[in-house]
Amino acid sequence: MNADNPQELERIDGLMRSASSRSPLGMRINPQIGGGSIAALSTATATSKFGVALRDEGAREWVVRAYAERPWLTRLHAHTGSQGIPLTLLARGVAETYELAEEINARIGRPQIDTLDIGGGLG
Repeated sequence: MNADNPQELERIDGLMRSASSRSPLGMRINPQIGGGSIAALSTATATSKFGVALRDEGAREWVVRAYAERPWLTRLHAHTGSQGIPLTLLARGVAETYELAEEINARIGRPQIDTLDIGGGLG
């Protein structure tokens, strides 16, 4: 399961205070790298409703802090697009997600993120 925004992460926080989980938990990010040829299906644009928008002011730092405060967050998900994105755009989204995972792990001093979900979208 991936939190899509700060509000969803707060709901998961509440559940984690009253229960334990062995389920893989993570956060969905939007690398905001651009859209594909089908605008209605593009999910990595500046206005996408999916994921924490990494290029918004303060968002990247918030994501790093969220992981530092929650050792049970071990996954990072980015959905860079749906049908209509070129392979180069998908690869750029994967690279940016990987760089963020490496940054998080380095800044918190442990290999916390153990899985990257690069989403779908390659036709």
